[in-house]
Amino acid sequence: MCSPPSFATPATAALIVTVLLALGTATPSRATTDTPPIAEAFGTEASFIDAVKTFQAARNGKTDEVDHAVAAFDALARTEPRLPLYPAYLGSALVLKGRDAWMPWSKLKYAQQGLDQIDQALAALKPEHDRQLLRGVPVSIETRLVAASTFINMPDSIFHRAAAGKTLIAEVIRDPTFAASPPAFRATGYLTAAKAARQEEQLEEEIAQLKRALGVTDSGPAADQARARLKELGQ
Repeated sequence: MCSPPSFATPATAALIVTVLLALGTATPSRATTDTPPIAEAFGTEASFIDAVKTFQAARNGKTDEVDHAVAAFDALARTEPRLPLYPAYLGSALVLKGRDAWMPWSKLKYAQQGLDQIDQALAALKPEHDRQLLRGVPVSIETRLVAASTFINMPDSIFHRAAAGKTLIAEVIRDPTFAASPPAFRATGYLTAAKAARQEEQLEEEIAQLKRALGVTDSGPAADQARARLKELGQ
């Protein structure tokens, strides 16, 4: 058996194990009547919805679904390379694969592969993606939210992505189309912003974002997490 590389110290390994245990990736519902009339979704939308369900199961601890999520988003990215959202989700799925890997160096390898995919997705965003909808959400802002929630939940002492995550979630919330997106998507955006504020020990900002999440919807995973965190804070 080969010896582990020098970076696999106990402290580093312990940090790597925490990679994205609580990914807050967006899971918006279908478009509401006030969604602006932007471009039709691509024909792969049904497959995308199925892939996201698999991804959610993997994120929530079903380790046997991780490889299925990676394969599903890899297939979507190959089928429709014009949509950066697919490699963004593929990147997050690869980070989950790193989360569940046994060896520290495997955790790092898959996490870095995932980050590379997300970086490429962000670099590929163009103005046209502001007008393309999947599940009622513009491709551009969901791609940014997937990236932001991934970055914010990674150990910053290893990957140094927290600042980029904060910038991205701020961009998402400021985007004019955010207010017209489905409630579940907006709640996830506010919850991600609350996590960013918590990292910076900005308690008032965290509370404000958590309350915004509950203000757009009182049901669903994001609302449940916001409610539980507010209870922890005595709110």
